[in-house]
Amino acid sequence: MKIRRIILRIFFFLLGVAVMGPLGRLSAQDAVTDALRQLSSDNVRGYVQPIIDGFGANLNSGLYHSPHLSEGGFHARLEITGSGMLITGRERYYFATPPEPFDRTPVRTATVLGGTGTTVTGPGGLEYQFQNGQIRADLFGLGTPQLTVGNLFGTEAILRFAVVPSVRDFPGSSLVGYGARHSVSQYIPGLPFEATVGAFWQTLKIGDVIGVSARNVSLMVGTSVSLFTVYGGVQHESTVIDVNYTYTGYGSTPDSKVSLHYSTDNVLRWTTGFGLNLIGVNLYTDIGVGNVTVVTGTVGVGF
Repeated sequence: MKIRRIILRIFFFLLGVAVMGPLGRLSAQDAVTDALRQLSSDNVRGYVQPIIDGFGANLNSGLYHSPHLSEGGFHARLEITGSGMLITGRERYYFATPPEPFDRTPVRTATVLGGTGTTVTGPGGLEYQFQNGQIRADLFGLGTPQLTVGNLFGTEAILRFAVVPSVRDFPGSSLVGYGARHSVSQYIPGLPFEATVGAFWQTLKIGDVIGVSARNVSLMVGTSVSLFTVYGGVQHESTVIDVNYTYTGYGSTPDSKVSLHYSTDNVLRWTTGFGLNLIGVNLYTDIGVGNVTVVTGTVGVGF
């Protein structure tokens, strides 16, 4: 089937992008690291909060698609999920406090996803410019490979794993995730749709500066007609990020260590999507709406 061959080529192309894609982001991440080292602990959270939300939203996307777990035997799928947080105006700025001896009144300036940092003037005409944004895009994206295996007593397991080594001066990164979902429908005969519950945990490490931990629990419903699947659900998710670096900005000392622990603003997300199920090839796309909006596309091969 010509269409199937085309889809398989797209799948393996996306597999390379998902596994090697972080290398393309490492140069941006290295610039982000340099910018972070110029920030005091007063301002670093506002600067990086948009990517905290972005990492959390993207990591918690693309995990659940077809709701059919109450019937059928063994199945295994290798999938590539690409997700992206839509960047709006509010992700591009925050209010930062200038360092001493400048006036300590907060000023509006760029986040890591914004434009040019604001310049303030102090005593004697002394100037200080806040850090510029380092990621210029309308979508903050992430690609992840995952393996789904089931069905045992209406339960399937999901695994995510990727390691990218350091390249020259760029730090390495690694992703590990695992979880499962279970059929609720098997306990309710005659239910006109399929329903599942799930839970998932993930960790993402970028060099020795940024560590992200994400988890979620979900309730999903859906149904299939012929080749098409329609699904939706609600998800409760949380993400924490640890940032550790040596401050080298204005007024720093050799011992200016910064160690911070933040949580994402995301709590509840509502998701709706649809899929196309061909012989051995599955395509899914959905949109999730919460504190931020995330669009997701998944290509999978398996049986």
